[in-house]
Amino acid sequence: MKKIKLMLSLLAVVCMFSLFNSQVKAADKINILVFGEKVNFSNKPMEINGRILVPLRSVSEALGADVFWDEQTQKITLVKGNVQNELYLNNLIANTYVADNHFDAPSPFTKSSTTLDVAPRAYDNVTYVPLRYIAESFGIEVAWNANTSTVSLGLYTVPGTGKYSSWKLLKGHALESKYNLFVKEEVNGTNKSIQFTYEDLKPANLNETIKITYNGKSFKLTRQKMYEYFSDSLDFATVMEKLGDSKAINKQLDEHDEVFGKYFDEWFNRKADENNLPRYYDVFERQEQARQVKITNISPLDFDQIFDEQARMEQEEQLYAKIEEQLKKLNDQVTNEWVRLMNQNTKRITKEWVDAEELDKKADGLFVASGDGPRTWRFQRVYTPIYEFSMTAQQYELAKTEPVDIDGIRIKRWDNWLTFNTSDLLKKNIIRAEHVNILPEWEEMWDQAVKLFLNTQYPQVDYIQIKEKFRARQKSAIPTQLWP
Repeated sequence: MKKIKLMLSLLAVVCMFSLFNSQVKAADKINILVFGEKVNFSNKPMEINGRILVPLRSVSEALGADVFWDEQTQKITLVKGNVQNELYLNNLIANTYVADNHFDAPSPFTKSSTTLDVAPRAYDNVTYVPLRYIAESFGIEVAWNANTSTVSLGLYTVPGTGKYSSWKLLKGHALESKYNLFVKEEVNGTNKSIQFTYEDLKPANLNETIKITYNGKSFKLTRQKMYEYFSDSLDFATVMEKLGDSKAINKQLDEHDEVFGKYFDEWFNRKADENNLPRYYDVFERQEQARQVKITNISPLDFDQIFDEQARMEQEEQLYAKIEEQLKKLNDQVTNEWVRLMNQNTKRITKEWVDAEELDKKADGLFVASGDGPRTWRFQRVYTPIYEFSMTAQQYELAKTEPVDIDGIRIKRWDNWLTFNTSDLLKKNIIRAEHVNILPEWEEMWDQAVKLFLNTQYPQVDYIQIKEKFRARQKSAIPTQLWP
């Protein structure tokens, strides 16, 4: 039984190895050019399911990218200019981060994820990565030339010949077998510009007479005339009417493909290629401008941590926005309650410090009169003295900045106005309890209400932190002041 299990295990390993070998082919006959320079790989590239994988170290050096490896997560990080790529061994998901130079962008980096056709892998202690993805993620054009078995990364030029000897022939694009693209740098004073033109390597014979058959009848027209019909977007019936078949006007339009299909496809593909040619010129111009500027590769960043932190900050901001709306309602409630209490106690002393004017109104006509000596005062009702006190010159001056204790009564001074501690006046029986109902200041009521609210609804939120945050927000955006 053990022998059978062992044989089955060995058979499974052999099958897996055979399957891998059937998918993997050496790509040593494929030439790989980077901006026209052939790359000599220390280990041969491989082809898997029609995709070219190349040794990581060699291709990164050829492209000018920095490579970083994380053994724990099996993550490969490549950095070139303002682009950072992250791939994982045996994983089809790859992430590309591009640094954004716009200061008003919501994030300093733009992220895009790609599902690869073939995952990076290690083979014979060499890490292989998909060539096309690596190049295109760095904004480098990739083209395959089947005639020469060459993969070109990036556009490059070689000297033109013949009537194009003053031009440079653009190479490394996907239409090399069909068109020669030429570029020339024009200098006008201090201004430089790039001129473009192209040569069709397989031009269509527009004078060729083409014979078509429809409804048992034959019709002749030149390829030039046929292409004109296609360019004018004429439908099948109109074309046939122009060719002399008026009966076709009631025929189904899908017969167009049956009669003209081959020629229409030929014309359409040629037009598509010609419309695509300017893109290669644009790519080359941007590429050359970028290559003239030395860009320092960004330092590798832990984007998992960065985006986790961004997500945390967004969640925190959403929580603060929710709390803010609730605090605005609580603000109204506290204000209304404070006003109600103040209205109920209009004839009582409600504050910790009281001046002579308020004593006169709320303590049965108690007022403060000047005494007989300098800096001497007395409390009295009508003409009956209740209590007399004096202050030294030093005490009188100090009272402007801090309370001064005069025989158990704390006194403060505002200009020439004196204010007295309400509790001390009660202890001295200068005022009676019926005259007093000390109420908290609005700010104190507000702080107490917010603390209770946070402890009940959001115990994870720190009171001091949210207080400072809303104070900062009030300075710029929040119309309702939650904290004075």
